[in-house]
Amino acid sequence: MNELPLQSWMAALAQIEGAVHQSLARAIDPPAPQPPAGPGPLGRLAGRLEQWGDGLARLEGETAAAERELAADEEALAAWIDELRAVTPAPASTG
Repeated sequence: MNELPLQSWMAALAQIEGAVHQSLARAIDPPAPQPPAGPGPLGRLAGRLEQWGDGLARLEGETAAAERELAADEEALAAWIDELRAVTPAPASTG
């Protein structure tokens, strides 16, 4: 009595296995994964580094321009002080 259910189960499993093999044989292979569009992580990092470099170059130019303006202002102020000293009498010394 125990053999009949076991044989039935074995037959059912064999049938299921056959159906799975047939389904797999008919299945279409999935397409190969495509690389992501756009740059990968290293490309994005390189882009960000390039942006940083561009920003640093721009800031260096702005710093140089500010330093030139400050130097010109310093020269103008020194010239003004010299002119002021030339027209202003020196204080009398007490002694």
